[in-house]
Amino acid sequence: MAKHKVVINRDYGGFGLSDLAKRWIMEKYVKTGKVDKETAFECRHGEALVSCVETLGTRANDSFADLVVVEIDSDRYRIDEYDGLETVYTPDDEVWIEIE
Repeated sequence: MAKHKVVINRDYGGFGLSDLAKRWIMEKYVKTGKVDKETAFECRHGEALVSCVETLGTRANDSFADLVVVEIDSDRYRIDEYDGLETVYTPDDEVWIEIE
């Protein structure tokens, strides 16, 4: 299975992009027609957001974020959040109890 990249926040406070990151995505992806504005900022596995965080590093963070790109071995995921701190889970992370 192919690996996929997902952007998550690794600190309390919440996910947020800096003004520099927003401008970077607008210039490189939205204004060139590669993606629409909503997809560029909302899609955690989207090329625009992943590339932005990889390129800008900590400069992509707003004042309460610590954005990182994580790789997953699945084509499905969910992001759980507690006070802004996020964790990404895939179906392989689930443990099921079987009834005999």
